[in-house]
Amino acid sequence: MTSLKQMQFTVLADNIIEFERFFDIACFALGLKTSSFNFKKNLPLVLVHEAANVSFTALVGFGRWGDNYWQSEVNKSLFISENPDVMVELRSAGKNKLFAIEFC
Repeated sequence: MTSLKQMQFTVLADNIIEFERFFDIACFALGLKTSSFNFKKNLPLVLVHEAANVSFTALVGFGRWGDNYWQSEVNKSLFISENPDVMVELRSAGKNKLFAIEFC
């Protein structure tokens, strides 16, 4: 495994299955084993890697966390007008990135 800088993923998912899909893909891309994460048994669900400085916070179920992103002024998208399967905020190296995924 290569050295990873601190990476914090906050994932707003349609349901737990969509979160698991994203989690599997992200771990594969980072070269991490999903079994190497410890999780806190509370809400929201937080998974922390035992060796790398990588964590995932899962907020499952649109509308359950006070979110109304698509109908807010924050939404500047001309192409996405409904909730995606996952919306992800990645915080790493002092930068924040926001992206959405619709699985097919």
